[in-house]
This record gives sequence, C-alpha cells and structure tokens, in this order.
Amino acid sequence: MSMRKENSLRASLGAYERSKIYLLSKLWFASVWMAILTVLFILPLEEYGELQIISNETNGMILRILIYGLVFLISIGSTYFTGRWLDFHPYSIKTFVLAGLGLLIFGLVIFAQNTNLVLIVLGFFLIAIGAGALGCASIFTFAGYIPVNSRGKHITHAILIGSGIPLITVLIRSLFVTTETARIFLYQGDIEVFLTIVVLTLFLIVVFFFSVGLIFNLKIGWENDKWPTAEKTIFLRRPVIALGTSHILVYMVFGISIALLLSKTKTIFFQHSFFKLNSLESFWFFLLVGELFALWFWGQWADHHGRKSIIIISIYIISVAFLGFTISLSFTAFLLTSFFIGVGYAAINVSLDSTVWMDLSPRDALGRYLAIGLITLIAGLALGRIIGLQLVSIFGGDESILGYAMLFVASISIFPITQIDDTYPPLDFLLLLVRKEGGLLLYANTFGKFYLGSDKLLLISGGLEAVDSFMNEILRKGKMEYVRHAGYYILNDRIESISVNLITNKAGSELRSYLRRFTVVFYEKYKEEIERWVGTPKTFEAANELVEEIFGPLIPSRDI
Repeated sequence: MSMRKENSLRASLGAYERSKIYLLSKLWFASVWMAILTVLFILPLEEYGELQIISNETNGMILRILIYGLVFLISIGSTYFTGRWLDFHPYSIKTFVLAGLGLLIFGLVIFAQNTNLVLIVLGFFLIAIGAGALGCASIFTFAGYIPVNSRGKHITHAILIGSGIPLITVLIRSLFVTTETARIFLYQGDIEVFLTIVVLTLFLIVVFFFSVGLIFNLKIGWENDKWPTAEKTIFLRRPVIALGTSHILVYMVFGISIALLLSKTKTIFFQHSFFKLNSLESFWFFLLVGELFALWFWGQWADHHGRKSIIIISIYIISVAFLGFTISLSFTAFLLTSFFIGVGYAAINVSLDSTVWMDLSPRDALGRYLAIGLITLIAGLALGRIIGLQLVSIFGGDESILGYAMLFVASISIFPITQIDDTYPPLDFLLLLVRKEGGLLLYANTFGKFYLGSDKLLLISGGLEAVDSFMNEILRKGKMEYVRHAGYYILNDRIESISVNLITNKAGSELRSYLRRFTVVFYEKYKEEIERWVGTPKTFEAANELVEEIFGPLIPSRDI
C-alpha cells in the first residue's frame, strides 16, 4: 500500500477521534479475549455430557478425533473467510463482530440445554464459527488503529483485561462454591447455570458494542487504495512460512500438554481457605497468574527490543517448564510449572499470536495475515490435542513419552525463527534508484515519503556508482550486495548495463529476492528504452506501477 494513502488516512482523523478508536479497539479485543477464554474454561470437549459416552465405546477415540478435526476445519474456514472479507470490505468490522457474538451465544445455548450428542456437536460447530469470526474481526480492528511503535504495550493492556476477568471469576467462584461442588464442577456439576451466566455476559458485550458505537458516532474502518494483496504473495513469503511453522509447533506443545494433564492420575486437590480448585482448574488458574505476572514485561520488551528475541527466550522457558511439568512429583511442583508455562506463553501472546503478523502486513491484507496467525494457533492446538490423544491411547499412563514429545516439538520450533529477520521495527523503504553505467540516473522512487530534487538524486546516484566501482575493484570477484550505514542498508543488484539500489532498514534474503525480481522485470520491460536513453526524465515514469506491484505487498501498515 502506498505511503500517500496512509498519510491521508491519518489526516482524515483528528487526535481526539483517534484516541476514542484506540480505546474502543482495545476494549473490543479485551472483551473478545475474555469471552473466548471463558468459553475455553468451561468446555472440556471429551469430559462433558454425551461426549463422555463415546470415550468408552470401541471406536470412541476415532469419533473424538473426527469431532476435533471438523471443529478445527470449521474454525479455520470461519477465520480466513472473515479476514479475507474484511480486506475487501473494511467497514464490515461491526457486522462480523456482532455476527460472531451471536453465533457464539446461540452455540452456547444449544450446548447448555441439550444432552443429545448431535445437538452438542452442533453447538460446538456454531461456537467454532462464531469464535473464528469474532476473534479475527476484533484483532483486525486493533491492528488497524493501534500505533505501530506501541503494539506490544496495547496488546498487554487488552490481554490483562481479557485474562484478568476470567481469572477473578474463577477465584470468586471458588470462594462461594462448596469444596465438593468445586471438585466436580466441570464434570458432573450444574454446568448449565454457569453457561447461562456466560451467555448473559456475551449478550452484555453485544450491547456494549452497540452503545459505544452510538455514543461516539464512530465509523470503524478505512479505505484501501487498491485491490488487496494476492493470496499467493502472502502465503509464499518466507517470514509467513517461518513464523507460521513455529506458531504451529509452539501450540502443538500446549495441545499435547492438555492430553498429559488429563491423563495424569493425580487425585490431589488444591485446598486453601481461599481456593477450592481441582487439578485441572488449578492448572489454568496458575497458568493465567503466570501470564498476567509476565505480560507487562514482555510487552515492553517487544516494543523496545523486537519480537524475535522474546520468541526464542519464551520457547526455552516453555521447554523447561513442560519438562518440569512432566516429571513433577508433588502438587506444589505441578502448580509452579503451570505458573512458568504461563510466563512463557505471555511472551508468545505479545509476539507470535499478534504483533508479528501486524508488523508484516500491508493495510490491504491485515485481515488475511491476522487470520493466518489465528489459524496456525488453532492448527497447533488441534494437532497437539490429536497427537496427545493418540500417544495416550498407545502408551497408556506412561507420561514420559508425552514429555519427550513436548520437549522435541518445542526444541525444533526455534529453528524457523532463526532463519528470518525480526519483524520489528517493521520494514521501511526510503529510496529506490536505477542507474545506468557511469552513474546516470534512469529512475528514482521515494515511496511517497519525501521529495528529492533532481540535483540531489544525481548526487546520490553518482556517489553510489563510486562506492560500487570501488568495492568491485577491491573484491575483484562477485558483487557488492549491500552496505550498512546508520541502521539502514543500501542493497545493490545489477543486470547487464543497469544497477539498482534500494535503501531500507532490512537486508534479509526475502527482500534481496524481491529486489532481484524488480531488476529483471525492469530491464526486460525497458531494455530498448535503456539502450537509446538520452536523459529524458519521464521515460520510466510508468515504472511506479511496477514498484507498487512488487514492493507494495511488503510495505507494512502504519497506524491511522
């Protein structure tokens, strides 16, 4: 997307209106996080109602895996459809948020009021569709309006609100529910009552969305300046492949851990004057405490030191924590490792789950980039859950097998991250120059950021020609690929009689491949004009479209 359009979007909103949208998008994201997290708290699939029956049947395992697979595919379809639609129609944000909430509420109602297996599964399918649409639409709004240089901080605020409320809910419930009820609440207790409370909470969120929009009279959305970036361009990007792979593997570990948790034969329950939680509830409770404890630190780190380092550190923390989780012999050790699992995943929340996809995406592809982030998360959980179920069915109560599986998956999840540049600060283009032999300037593009007169451009072109000639003379073999100065790189590429220079803040292999593509296409398209060029400045003006086509999908979205 061109920088000119980004600037016009910023100019169209006053500071006060932007501040209201910042607050609204943050509250939306926090509310949706709270709603989905609350649903996850109370919907252990194989432990409820009619679904418990199938685990005792001969083909129960196959049927459970089939249900997981269908829910997985439906949620993926809903998430990507939402992201793609919003890329084409950004002003549909409210519609998708409200539709997602409606389906989530309807699914919960069906789930709570039926003991029939078919209707319960239908409820899960509706919940999957609603959660996919709701999650993608809310983070889409958040990414579109939150300032680029403080995304980690704002994500932290939203998750603190969204995670803190379910945490407080569980704590309050533990104070007022008897020990016996707390011990069996998720399994044999009156879950319909709690589900009704959740449905009412979600309904209040719907009212909140409507009322805020009416009070502030806000039109949420923006105009894109061209047809959204092609799917092929998105899915074949090296950072997308690397980050998506690591994201899947990190959440596979979490999915396997759930299987390990449910396979543990612990019968000890955490008893305290303020807590009446069984082992499953205690795991989630202490995981959230660890997450909330570390969130602020990781959010600040992400905004000041980048995303890549905290992803790698968090994977090490998660690996060690899950190793301790596997071999924990006391309930105290079990709770401590649950806490550190939360600390590790807090860093993932402010990086792999969110900000890295915002850093990569142009504004006209935000929905699909964020959908990929959500889909890889869902895929990791689903695959880990299925693999965990299979390992439990094959090896029975041998918890060490699951532990080794988690440790192996966690260790290999680091490798893809090491193969790419950090996504923060986001990619920034300053200047593109095409030079003919002798330093003659054929074409220049400043990506709409500033104006440079022809005299300055000629001076820069001549200077680059001198550096290029000097380095070639020194190196003798090969060619100069890039020079670094003051945090920026001058990338260099050459074909036949022309050289192309791109000044940017990154120099990864992906960017160099795009520069090579531009060089080849430019030369093939203007070969004849280059040979007979006599200095006419407007000869290559049409190359602006070529720059937009090749480099446009790489220019990240800026805050409005």
